[in-house]
Amino acid sequence: MNNENMVYAVFEHETPDELQLFTTSHALAGEYKAKHHQVFGAEPSVVATILHQSLDLHHEMSDKTWLTLADGLKTLHENRLKHSVDQPEAQETEGPFFNVTPLDLPHDIAETRLQKLKIFMSTVNLPAERELIECLMAYKYSRPVNEDLFTEESRKTPSWQEQIESSERGRETEATLYRDYENVKRQNQHTAKMNETPKREDLIEEAQLLQERLELELLIEAQDEHFELIDEDYEDLDSAPGL
Repeated sequence: MNNENMVYAVFEHETPDELQLFTTSHALAGEYKAKHHQVFGAEPSVVATILHQSLDLHHEMSDKTWLTLADGLKTLHENRLKHSVDQPEAQETEGPFFNVTPLDLPHDIAETRLQKLKIFMSTVNLPAERELIECLMAYKYSRPVNEDLFTEESRKTPSWQEQIESSERGRETEATLYRDYENVKRQNQHTAKMNETPKREDLIEEAQLLQERLELELLIEAQDEHFELIDEDYEDLDSAPGL
């Protein structure tokens, strides 16, 4: 295989089971190999499988390597979808943990979303993984997000800033979301007390509601600050001489 089409996964020297970084640099991979690191090189979709299983590793790669692996994640997802069509018994029935990703999603929210996907790993979440890592890499390298790495649904969803400026205030849904989360949480706790394991879909629902609740709290805080500034501007205009 042409070296230009390869991605390398470099493992820690002292703990060879732990990944250290990803790179598309054949020279850098060679340097690590000379230092007796385990180095695995393959086409992007193959190495993307490792990234899918070790989402924290997005911290340890260059932007160039990420763009190559982003294509690999897309191919991996397409290949697995094709496999599910060819093998109906292998199809996953659960829906995606996150349906859309706003293009300007704050990096701290993108990080917590990615951690949720690490807990509830699933092929269906590969597009969201790709979007969230892109949000984080864009933040890390101080560049705009590459919209081509987002689904059409995500590109059309209201941006985070639009949600902040929306007349639909987050506080209007806060009580309902809190109640729904507490109900599902109590149900799962009751199941556990009966020495039974809660169903995966119930655990996912609890985690989704918790994430929504955390994001809503941040949205409400941002909305309060936004509308407070608007009120201050109006007060300044009202108190201006001659008005």
